[in-house]
Amino acid sequence: MSGTVAILLAMHQSQGFLADLLTSLSGQTYEDWTLHASLDGSDDGSAALIQAFAARQSQHVAVQRGPGLGFAANFLGLLSRVEPEAEFGAFCDHDDVWLPDKLDRAKGAQSANPTSIDVLRVPG
Repeated sequence: MSGTVAILLAMHQSQGFLADLLTSLSGQTYEDWTLHASLDGSDDGSAALIQAFAARQSQHVAVQRGPGLGFAANFLGLLSRVEPEAEFGAFCDHDDVWLPDKLDRAKGAQSANPTSIDVLRVPG
């Protein structure tokens, strides 16, 4: 299985959740991923946590300011900034904790059934 997965993380006041989420992302067995995080009006230390995570990850981590119009607009803003080389996208909430093989299983399901909704194919 190959193809970069762009993980899209929309955040608002997420500091209390991020440590567990980021630990689960860094522990993914499928390592060809990038993280796109959008801070939508957070003033609680979320930005510092994401920046520290980015500094210690080998994967690319991009942080942007959200539109301030709620979670749907925040995710749409993230979709518009996914790098062209990303083949797939995965949505991530700030309070998620992913099993280590989540991306492996999602990619496997998508490969076995190209109409699967486990992973979103990013138009290229």
